[in-house]
Amino acid sequence: EMTLEAARARAKQLSAERQLQLHAQRVARIEKKQKLDRLIRSAFLPKEMVSEFEETIMVDKRFRRSHWETAKKLIAAVNLHPSKWYARPAVLYTQFAKFGFSPDYSNRLLRLMNAWGWFFCDSSNRAWKDVPRPRGFELQLIKRAYLKKLPGGRVAKPLTPEMLLAAKRDLDEQHYNWLFLSVWFGLRPREINNLLVTDENLWWVDKSDDRFSILNVYQQKLQEEGVAETRCWKAIPEVLADQATAIEIIFSKNFRKPSPKIFKKYFPPGIKPYSGRKNFNIMLRQLGYDQECRQKWMGHLSMQTAMEHYDDPRIVTFRPPVDVRKVG
Repeated sequence: EMTLEAARARAKQLSAERQLQLHAQRVARIEKKQKLDRLIRSAFLPKEMVSEFEETIMVDKRFRRSHWETAKKLIAAVNLHPSKWYARPAVLYTQFAKFGFSPDYSNRLLRLMNAWGWFFCDSSNRAWKDVPRPRGFELQLIKRAYLKKLPGGRVAKPLTPEMLLAAKRDLDEQHYNWLFLSVWFGLRPREINNLLVTDENLWWVDKSDDRFSILNVYQQKLQEEGVAETRCWKAIPEVLADQATAIEIIFSKNFRKPSPKIFKKYFPPGIKPYSGRKNFNIMLRQLGYDQECRQKWMGHLSMQTAMEHYDDPRIVTFRPPVDVRKVG
């Protein structure tokens, strides 16, 4: 008859054997997946073609390396010959939703993947047709997946001048100045970072008008989406009092983007690098600037974008209609 100690030893031995079996199974699954991934990449992402694509198309189109790394993962995950993407676009759209990419980021990746698809098919004499951007149901699917990716959603909440001023004493001066530019010019995070570089191909200040200076900013986001370079510029006049201070900050170069930890430590949930830009449109509306002004100063190609992503319908603004009988 087995003693208690022997039973415990035997149970421990059986448990160890079971763990070894499970470990071996996990290793086998990983190795199998890695082998399949290598096969897929050798079929749809051959090293020689990838190198040529990176040295030519990526340079000519100014694609970002980080976007290309993500696109390669998606191409491998799709596991479908690029010539068949057009006939089965939902396969790509599903991957965008699976990874929780924003609609904007999904479109950037799709543009890059279309460039690769054309290059790949052209090199192998296969027919090619660009995959269109997701619309309708597919677009809504991507949006919902993006918003649900993180607890509480991923949409940035507005950062008002009052909120920024309240946090000033806790913030590093350079972090405060970066957010100040975001609040008073409504710039995208990358556009603010570009201000640190003295390059008239990225930004410049026009002081030829005696009434106000005009900040001209090149929008790389639009250029990456295939918009003509002449339409990638936006001009923001210095019409608000604090914008004069913002221009001084630009020329001082004394600003730096806060880390996610800074936002989490000193601001309420939902305040992110885009929060200043989010409030800029709302602030201009409250100050009485019309929709066309807001669209141009935000750098949007359409009013729909401004209303859909940067406006808050819950905020009420009211200006009484003009009494034409009293005009003149």
